[in-house]
Amino acid sequence: MKTKILGLMCLSILVLVLAMGVVSSTLTLDSLTSPSSVVAGNSVTVNFNLSATVNNYTALNWSGSSADMGSTWTTLPTLPSINMGENSILSATLFVPLTATGTITAVIDLQNGTTPEAQLTFPITVIPAPTEVSDCASIGDANDLMELEIEDITVIRGFGDDNEWLPLDEIEIEVRVENNNRDYKIEDLAISWGLYNLDTGNWVFDEEESDFNLKDGDERDLIFTFKLDDPDEFEDDDTYAFYVWAEGEDEENNNAPVCRAVSEAIEIEMESDFVVLDNFQIEGTELDDITYPNTLSCGTTVHLTADIWNIGEDEQEEVSLWIYNKRLRKKILKIFIINKAAKDRAISLIRLLNFRPGIAKLRINKR
Repeated sequence: MKTKILGLMCLSILVLVLAMGVVSSTLTLDSLTSPSSVVAGNSVTVNFNLSATVNNYTALNWSGSSADMGSTWTTLPTLPSINMGENSILSATLFVPLTATGTITAVIDLQNGTTPEAQLTFPITVIPAPTEVSDCASIGDANDLMELEIEDITVIRGFGDDNEWLPLDEIEIEVRVENNNRDYKIEDLAISWGLYNLDTGNWVFDEEESDFNLKDGDERDLIFTFKLDDPDEFEDDDTYAFYVWAEGEDEENNNAPVCRAVSEAIEIEMESDFVVLDNFQIEGTELDDITYPNTLSCGTTVHLTADIWNIGEDEQEEVSLWIYNKRLRKKILKIFIINKAAKDRAISLIRLLNFRPGIAKLRINKR
């Protein structure tokens, strides 16, 4: 008889444990979309589904959500309740600091009041920032001594726009640095900047400006101008970022180092069919704008030269270069076959006949 009673007690305990398991699993989190990687210094958004299959929940609490490597959830769901049988698609945003490396474990932790209900884990691989930038972020600016911002990005010559660039584009970037301290200056402030290939882990280029002192409450605008003059340095599928970092000394705190870094994601466009002219010269003078600065005499012979780049992904056959002018008949300069990411040099002699004094307009096309 005792054996039967013991068996019944064990069965009752088993049923109770199973029942408890059903209750704890009635609130479910399922991942919908989440990035597999993130560039250090950027944010990622994850999307997931919340469902309740048995009970109503009226005190949903997301504050226990966490992440390692100094990453923080900048936005979490605000949904306070969910009824039995309902589903809700939610999202959360995680910021990953410039110092992060390796793989982040980010956890969405859901409680009802203080009772744990469900968790969802997102492993996210970090694409690290350049060493110079992560070192700057490690120094930091604990007292918020300065502000550093990329104010504007402009493609001043070429075919790109804003953060989408093409090889041979000329770009201008405006940066502002400000001293927030109203009583002390930032000494020996050095601004560095450059374009970085996150896939190869190499700088396409990096530069450093001469250091300066920034007075209390003052700000300074800097303009960086550069040209993507070597198409061979770029691959269409690679990921790029433009970084700016500023390191100086805090006069108020015994010249302790302070550093700030900012970045912008950059997309390098590589079209399938794209042939451009670059380094166009008349009589050896490179044209910085569309006007030749010197005077040419009628009846003389003019030397025109230019680089013809195939910056597309495909080989181009029978590329012809034409020159037009109202008084000058069409003239084919050369017919090319240009391999991918290659260039050729066009050389032409044009004799200025039947030109009147004044400005003669030439139009050069490729076909």
